[in-house]
Amino acid sequence: MITGCCDSAALCDTCLGAIFATLRGVAMCRADTWVSELAIRRRAPWVPWPLDSVKVRQHAVGRVVDLSRDLRLRDLLATELISWAAKQWDAARPIA
Repeated sequence: MITGCCDSAALCDTCLGAIFATLRGVAMCRADTWVSELAIRRRAPWVPWPLDSVKVRQHAVGRVVDLSRDLRLRDLLATELISWAAKQWDAARPIA
């Protein structure tokens, strides 16, 4: 994003794409942390990651809310976080 190009709460499509590309890795790192925290606390048998859960979406947004004031960017980052968390969760599935 070019400094002063956009209102940070309402990014243009160009700035949105550029900032998403920059922050995507941060969202993925936060997903790794989330999965690790859940794996440590998990007591129940392994279940697939709930991709469409309202609770998961709210939690994901909460993990990226500090990264941007733009709601579209938050949504993209939360979606990336959920997607990466699901991949990491599946990869960590215990072998029965």
